[in-house]
Amino acid sequence: MKNNQSVERALAVLEFLDSREEGMVGAGVNEIARRLGLTAPTAHNFLQTLVRTGYVEQDEHAKYRLAERTRWLGWNGRRKLALLQAARPHAERLAWSLNEVVIVCGCSGRIWQTLLKIESSRMLTARSGLPATENFYISATGRCILSQFSETELEQHVRRFRLPTPQEWAGADTRDGLQTALETIRRNRYELYRAGDGIVGVGAVIRPFGSAAVGALGVIIPESRFRDAHRDAVIDGVLSAATRIGRDGA
Repeated sequence: MKNNQSVERALAVLEFLDSREEGMVGAGVNEIARRLGLTAPTAHNFLQTLVRTGYVEQDEHAKYRLAERTRWLGWNGRRKLALLQAARPHAERLAWSLNEVVIVCGCSGRIWQTLLKIESSRMLTARSGLPATENFYISATGRCILSQFSETELEQHVRRFRLPTPQEWAGADTRDGLQTALETIRRNRYELYRAGDGIVGVGAVIRPFGSAAVGALGVIIPESRFRDAHRDAVIDGVLSAATRIGRDGA
């Protein structure tokens, strides 16, 4: 039983590190221990074992992150890597042209997570720290990914998780309402999400290609800048870049 618990805790450490966005600093022992309900010495012991075996790296600031060999381990990891490799050059060009925060998100099993985040150099910029989560309803990219689920996959998701609340997604808090909202995303190929804190998320569907994970491209922007010609440039830019990712990856 003790050995099984050790394996479960080591996997919990790996899953926590995997949930962090690309570009984020690593996590310290105390943060990992607090998030996983472990004592700091116990977390430290697990981390040192994972470092010795090559699954976790420790930087000069005593922060931990997944090693490269772990990040893309297994079939889901390879699918996320295929999506990221196809999307990165287009996301970088979009970020350069708009000078806004650009993200690439993917779906791995039941989880939606940010694979890449490119920051803006503007003084006023959008800050996001979205973790890996089963809640696809709380972002434009999550909703775009959900719109690509089959009817069976969507039904399984709703049964396992739940329908969105009216606060999370107005008008989509019933099965019919959710279906209608997802049909609108499929038709428009993009979605807007206002977080209520002065931030707007714009997401566009990346059409599935090859063995890549289901994904979406997004821009996170202060609402004060999301107007007039720049609003049109953001929507057009996200749509065009997402289309090129799907085309070039195929």
